[in-house]
Amino acid sequence: MKETPRLGVSALSIAGGLLIWEGASRLFVDNSLFLAAPSQIALAIVKLAWSGDLARHIEISAAEFAIGYVIASLMGIALGLLMAESAPRAFSSLGSPGFTRRRPSRWRRSFSSGSASASGRRCWS
Repeated sequence: MKETPRLGVSALSIAGGLLIWEGASRLFVDNSLFLAAPSQIALAIVKLAWSGDLARHIEISAAEFAIGYVIASLMGIALGLLMAESAPRAFSSLGSPGFTRRRPSRWRRSFSSGSASASGRRCWS
């Protein structure tokens, strides 16, 4: 069996995805604000680079990302701590003596002290 080069398959996959994206944005979407074509994005990047505004836009986007990441992280940590704190109260009844008392005493004895087999010897399985 002949092995296909991974780089070629990866490049074809990316090119195919970009072509589908380009076609979908040109054929199915009238407003480029909803789905901009890759060619439109590349052209906008080149225009911003030539005008000197690209660095400023990258800084603004990075700052917005960082602020959103910090806010989401703090909210996730707070929610995780809240869930961890409420879990012992929510599941505390599962291990309480009231829950274990409802088991039949015969069941408890067979596991705690072993049971007699047909030959009269005790087995622990």
